[in-house]
Amino acid sequence: MIFRWRMNCRAAVAAVLLIVSLSGASFGRDFRAKADRFMEALTTGQYDSAVAEFSPQVAAQLPANMLEQVWSGVVAQLGGLIEYTFTSSASSDTVTTYVYLAEFEKTNLTALVSFNPAGKINGFYFRPAEPSRQKKPSYRLPSYVDTAAFTEAEIAIPGASPVPATRVTVNIGRPAPVVLMVPGSGPNDRNETLFENQPFKDIAWGLGSMGVASIRFDNRSYVVGMQKTAGLDLNQYLMDDIASCLAYIRSEPTLFDTTRIFILGHSLGGVVAPIAAKRDGRLAGIIMMSATARPLTEVVVSQYKYLGSLEADSLQETVKGQIAAIEEACDKIRRRTFPKNELFVFASGQVWYDLSDNDNVAAAKGLTIPMLLLFGGRDYQVVDADREIWQKTLGDRGNVVIKRYDNLNHLYQPGVGMANNTEYMTNLAPVDGPVLIDIADWIQGLGR
Repeated sequence: MIFRWRMNCRAAVAAVLLIVSLSGASFGRDFRAKADRFMEALTTGQYDSAVAEFSPQVAAQLPANMLEQVWSGVVAQLGGLIEYTFTSSASSDTVTTYVYLAEFEKTNLTALVSFNPAGKINGFYFRPAEPSRQKKPSYRLPSYVDTAAFTEAEIAIPGASPVPATRVTVNIGRPAPVVLMVPGSGPNDRNETLFENQPFKDIAWGLGSMGVASIRFDNRSYVVGMQKTAGLDLNQYLMDDIASCLAYIRSEPTLFDTTRIFILGHSLGGVVAPIAAKRDGRLAGIIMMSATARPLTEVVVSQYKYLGSLEADSLQETVKGQIAAIEEACDKIRRRTFPKNELFVFASGQVWYDLSDNDNVAAAKGLTIPMLLLFGGRDYQVVDADREIWQKTLGDRGNVVIKRYDNLNHLYQPGVGMANNTEYMTNLAPVDGPVLIDIADWIQGLGR
C-alpha cells in the first residue's frame, strides 16, 4: 500500500536496516576513514575487504557473496555508479552514521554506514536521496492531456508552515470543480515522483483536460526532510496542510466552484481522506485511490513478506531476519511502546499512533457524502482484502462507487501479473486513461 520501496528490493532486504534515532550525545569516536574505506571497497568490487569491517551480527547476515548480489542488483536497476560523495554524519550514544550521496545513471540514492562504539559496521543501507539531490525526471505527455485546456501555476499555500503547491485551473471562463490531491507516505513531492513516474501530474493534467481543477502539494517530509519529521504528529505531518489547502481553495471562488470541492487521496492520502472529510464537514465528495482498510501494522508486514518472497533462496535467511525486525517494531506500535519521536518506515511513532487512533474505515462509514474508491488488481500493496472490507462497509450505499482495474498496479499503470517493486523503475506508462475518465465523469456527474 503506502510503503513504496524506491530501490532494488534485494538491496533493501539484504542490507541490515537499523532504525535508529540520530539524536543524543555522541560517544566521541571518529570512524570516517573506515566508512570511506568501506564505500571504496563496495563500489570497486572488493567485497571481502568491505565485509571485514562488519560486526559479527552483520557479517552473519550479509557475507561477501550476498553483498555482491546487493550491489550488483542496485547497479542492474539504477545503472552504473557515476560517483559517491560524503555529505554528513550523525551520532547517538550507541551509533555513529556516515551519509553518502551515490549518483547512479538513473537516479540518486543516499547510502548510510553505521558503526557501533567498537568501530564495527552494524548497519548499511540505501534510501532515496533527499529531494534537492535527486535527478529531475523528464515528463512524457499522456495522450489524454490537452495542455490548452488548463493553466498551471506554482503557488505557496498560506498556513502555519507555508505549503509548496501547484494549482491547475481550467480554461472554461467560470469556476470549476476542484480536487485537492493528497499524496502517499514518505517524502513524496506534489507529483508523487517515483523514478520516471509522476502519477499525480498525470492525474492533475488529465483532469484539467476534462474540466476539473486541482491543487497538489509536497508532503511535509519532502519539504523538510525525513529526519526533521521525527517529532511531528499526524496533524503536523499532513492534516494541517490539508486544512490549509482547503482554506485556500475556498478563498478563490472565481477560480474554483467552492460547492464542489473534493479530496483525491492516493495510498496514505486515501487513508486520511475520510478523516479529513470528517473534520472539514463541507466537502462534496472524496476519491480514495488504493486506500488500505486493514491496520497499517498489518499492511507493512504483508508487503515486506511479499517482496521478501521474491528474493533468491540464498537470501531467505536474511529476509527472515529483516521481517522479524519489522514485526517486532509493528508489535511495539500496537503495544504503544515504540518511541514517539523515532522514525519507522515513513513517519514518527507518534504519527503511527495517531493513524491508529483515527480509524479511517469508521470515519468513512460516518460520512454521507459521495465516495469513489479505486483499486488496482495488480497492486501488491493494497490488495483485494482491503477492497473487500470497503465493499462490506460501504458497498450497499447508492452514492458510493467501488471499482477494481484488473490490469493496473499501485500507480495505476497497466501490466501483466502481480506487480513488484522493481516494476516502478521499468514501467514508464502514465496513469491509465480510463481511470482519469472514470474520475472526471464521476465528479462531473455529481454536478448534474
